[in-house]
Formats: sequence, C-alpha cells, structure tokens
Amino acid sequence: MAHWKPNWPVEVNHVESDLDVFSTVNIKSGRIYHSYFLTHKRGNTLFHGPDSRAFYDEFSGFFEDHGGIQNHLFTHAPETSKPGCEIPVEKWNTTNWLSELDYPHLRKDVREVQFRNPKSSGRWIPNIKCIPLPGHMPGFTGYLVKSAGKSYLISGDFVIVGAGGRGWRAPVPTERMSSYALSSIETVRELKFDAFLPNQSIKERPIPWPRERKEEILNGGESFVRRKFRIKA
Repeated sequence: MAHWKPNWPVEVNHVESDLDVFSTVNIKSGRIYHSYFLTHKRGNTLFHGPDSRAFYDEFSGFFEDHGGIQNHLFTHAPETSKPGCEIPVEKWNTTNWLSELDYPHLRKDVREVQFRNPKSSGRWIPNIKCIPLPGHMPGFTGYLVKSAGKSYLISGDFVIVGAGGRGWRAPVPTERMSSYALSSIETVRELKFDAFLPNQSIKERPIPWPRERKEEILNGGESFVRRKFRIKA
C-alpha cells in the first residue's frame, strides 16, 4: 500500500547503485512502507509511489537530478491513487502502468487516470520483467528487476510478514481467488531471484528478504491461505 501520510518522515537508501528505496514508518502500527526507484539511461521507473504531494515536493530535486520519472508501475489497483498517479504526470510526463485485469477494481477517483497495460513479452522497460501473480487481486503483477548483477522481485503485498514478525501471510480476499493465489505461489517458487522487495515490512524483518528465506516465506503464505479457506494440502 502506497498511501503515506504527510507527517510520516521519509528516508531514501540504496538497494543497489541504480536501485533506491523510499521508506516511511506508520506511526500507529510500526509498519514500514516502501517504494522503489530504478534508474536507467533509457528511462527511470518508480514502483508504487506514495500518494502524498509532500513526498513529491520533498524529493522533486532528487528525481530531477536523476532525470525524472518516465514510468510508474503498480502491482495492483489498491496501490493507485489520484495524486500518486497525476503528480508524476504533471511533473515529468510519466506513464502509469497497471494490469488491465485490475481496472474494474480502481476507486472512483482514479478511474479517469490513464493507465497502460504492462507488457509480458516483447520489448518493454529495460531490466524489468512482468510476472502475473493473480490471487491478492485478479491483475496482481510482480516485477523482476535486474540491478548490479542481481535480480529482485518487486512483490508488493503478495506475501507480508505477520505482526511482530510472527509468520507470513498471503492476503487473499475471497475463496474464489484462493486457487489463483496458490498457483501464483508456485510461480514464484519456480522463479530464480536473489531477494524479495515487498511494499511493507517490520523492523524484525528488514528488506530485502533474501532468497535463503524464500521457501519459508512461500510456505508460510501457502499455509495461511489453506488455513483461511480450509483447503487441504
């Protein structure tokens, strides 16, 4: 979720030399929210950026120094917001990307925003590959990002860590979507990448989540879905 409050302090750090993470702490819950920024000579990409105008004002110089934001990618409809989509367009003529399967799930204030459907094949944004992962939402999309010889999965809230670091959860809204979620977990299980970059974490589970924890994370997410909907293994 990229809905950040203006009074939450934001800091920026390197994941790699060309991949930065913006992070802010929810003062009430202690959850740490993240947005990522990949720089490339053929165009920079922001992943699920905040909806706070204060954020874009504070970091306007940062983005200008890096050449602006050419692409703004979302994993699913709930990450979008009117200011979060429109401000980058106003400032840098940014293109917003969201799976067309999630268009029906946009909030009313975002339905007039122009989105393009991410390309799953052919030439697209350099160093980024779309990975359809339906389950949390019909059009949920993860993004494999190549950076500094490593590969990261921008995973949104495909799987999140439980409160206080207790277990892992795969948020699935309905039983109808549970089979898609379990299939998507298997898709991620087959992917080769170095670490997860989720949209939220807690201090007990700092990002990146390394591949050494991949099976623990995915098994925890799968178990959560099966318990929630009483699905036998």
